[in-house]
Amino acid sequence: MTTTETYDEARRQWDRAFGALLRRTREARGLSQEEVARQVGVRAETIAKYEQGRSPNPTLMRLIALSQALGVAPHELVPVEPFPLEAYKEQQRAARARRARGPR
Repeated sequence: MTTTETYDEARRQWDRAFGALLRRTREARGLSQEEVARQVGVRAETIAKYEQGRSPNPTLMRLIALSQALGVAPHELVPVEPFPLEAYKEQQRAARARRARGPR
């Protein structure tokens, strides 16, 4: 498996872990996806995609809005799954090298 594939798989796992944590937190507070979406200012479909791990991780501002809507601190919505830091760094180096080479 290449470094990029390792990083991409880790990101997908993180997205799924975030979604599961978001859903558990929302359900524990007795809120619907629609209620959370309304408070955050997004569509309920966006919340559903997060919970299903089908949407990339939210921006910091969106994470803060989600945490406020759910009445938790932002860090409580961040999965503690190990992040493949070395794979991320390698992926970033490869992207910089491609940009430096320019268009083919």
